[in-house]
Amino acid sequence: MPTARAQTTSTIEGTVTDRQGLAISGAEVRAEATNIVATRTVLTDAGGAYQVPALPAGIYRITVSRAGFRTQISENLKSR
Repeated sequence: MPTARAQTTSTIEGTVTDRQGLAISGAEVRAEATNIVATRTVLTDAGGAYQVPALPAGIYRITVSRAGFRTQISENLKSR
């Protein structure tokens, strides 16, 4: 008899802003798993918002980059 396995996915979402709190549109947001093979890249919308859906559960490094801005990296973000 086949064994059923639950597929657990989650969404990482947020808003990218500058030092003054203004939205940064068109920024590249890369979610890279550090404990499994999974990488997704999305762009922020006009309001600076992003969503990276359907990520396997794991630990992620989020890298945000945009021309004219310093690249920001957040480590050890847990997705469950």
